[in-house]
Amino acid sequence: MSDNNLSTFPLLQLPIEAQKHVVRLMDKLHQLTLSTFNDNTKQLVTSSGLTCAHFYVSLFPTIKMTIQFCVDSVINLEFETELIDDEYRRLNQSAITARYDTHLKNPDNDEVHVWDKESFVVRDWIQYFLRVLNRTHIDSVLNCVFFYEIMDIRRTFETFSVHRLQTGLFSTHILTLLENLPPVNHVDFSEPIADEEFRKILVQNYDALVPYESQKITLDHLLSCNCAHLETSYRGLTPKDLNQFLKIRMNGTLCTRLRYLQVNLWPKSNNNNNNNDFTQIMKDINYQTSNENRVFEFFREYRTLPTPRNVFRGMNINRMDGTEATLVVSLNEINHMRFEMFIWS
Repeated sequence: MSDNNLSTFPLLQLPIEAQKHVVRLMDKLHQLTLSTFNDNTKQLVTSSGLTCAHFYVSLFPTIKMTIQFCVDSVINLEFETELIDDEYRRLNQSAITARYDTHLKNPDNDEVHVWDKESFVVRDWIQYFLRVLNRTHIDSVLNCVFFYEIMDIRRTFETFSVHRLQTGLFSTHILTLLENLPPVNHVDFSEPIADEEFRKILVQNYDALVPYESQKITLDHLLSCNCAHLETSYRGLTPKDLNQFLKIRMNGTLCTRLRYLQVNLWPKSNNNNNNNDFTQIMKDINYQTSNENRVFEFFREYRTLPTPRNVFRGMNINRMDGTEATLVVSLNEINHMRFEMFIWS
């Protein structure tokens, strides 16, 4: 729609507060579409208070943005990509296709719109949506450096705040990627990486770290972790390792940033003896059984959950400096033992 047509557009003839009221009644996709017409409609939509629950960017392998307003209201925006020398994909496309997921079980019925700003590249579109959505950060970037040049990625994201980095398959240069992105809070990856790189990531003060399930993690790794939230499903970790970790941590000054630890244990035989595993974990450790129901606030900060975590029952232990932790042992979805430690401070 041209500016000449907009001058007689009925909506824009209304008083400003009436305009905002009408905009708020529109579908989210239509609000965003209206914002693309010119600077005035962009300001109108922005000032109407449009917000979203989550904003994601994916480079795996095609370029996509996902704007989630609620569980059943999602807008997916896709960029056409070109190959550079049949190897890398460009991050400088301008045409964008918006797919409104109103029929999640039948995507063919979704509405499709095409927006095009000739001077815009991916970086400009990210900045545009953050402003229109009254948002200060990107919730998550799903990235695969195998498909994109690292400097292209850096130029695209260097001015934004990114809370979480998820790496896809073939993302073997995670440390390089982290060094070329703005500081992130949460890191998880979909393939194991070299131990040297993993150790460098462990000692960083990330809010949360979720390595791939086969990423080797030993007692030494646990003790050197400087992250606040760590999850692992590595098969090599044993109840004895956890027992040693608890003893060293209780009597020392290591892992002072740690607030939550989750370890999914794998039985060493087909005899899934969880009671024996529990006995090994708690061997020679002083603890008090608790029936108290407490709210763990830190869990919400590191994962996108709607409410904090309720911790009911468990074993309370204390380290030498008085810091209290609650240990909870349960069964996970495959009926193996899940060990969790909630640290109160």
